[in-house]
Parts: sequence; structure tokens; C-alpha cells
Amino acid sequence: MNDDPVDEKQRQNDLAQIIRERYGARAVSIVTDPERAGRLSVNDVWVALYDACHKMSRVALRRHEARGGDDDTPLALETLFPEPLAYLICSLLSVVQDARRVRRAGRPGPRKADCK
Repeated sequence: MNDDPVDEKQRQNDLAQIIRERYGARAVSIVTDPERAGRLSVNDVWVALYDACHKMSRVALRRHEARGGDDDTPLALETLFPEPLAYLICSLLSVVQDARRVRRAGRPGPRKADCK
């Protein structure tokens, strides 16, 4: 395992890019399908995809290290996650929900002067 935080961050970024390339478009299509009850905005989901891929890459690297993998061992997403696409979809939904929660919490209510 490499203890250099810069190298670790680069591995995380590289893996997040691979996840986006392999599964990103399909995950966005599934999550924004009009048949879904949630009806999420395509723009919101595309914005959240970056963070969701990084979230998944952090988990993948931890799982890889827990299984005894090191920097020289190839990292196979399919062995770390039974369903990588499903995991990305869950991460994506989590990031979108977190963003909505933050927006709601940060939205100021009416001022007392406005209520008269």
C-alpha cells in the first residue's frame, strides 16, 4: 500500500474516471427513466455523477486494500462489487438526496417583516 496521499488521491481520481466511463451513462439513464416514481432531473443527476463515482472509488480502494491488494495488484470492480452498476446507482441517489437536503436546510424562511 502506498502511503503518499497524492498518489492515493490520483488512484481515486483515476478509478472514478473508469467508473464514470464504464457505468455513468447507463446509471444516469436508469435513474432518470420517466417510468421511475422519483422523476429526478437529468441535470441534477449528471452533476451528482462526479461525486457518486468518487464515493464508489473510495469504497473500491478500501475493499481492494482489505482483500490484501496493493498498488501493483489490478483492481477489478466486478470482484469488489457484485453489481457495480447497482452500487453506482445507490451512490448516485444518495448524492442527489444529500444535495437536496442541503438545499432545503440552507433555504431561508420568510422574515417576520414579510409576514405582516
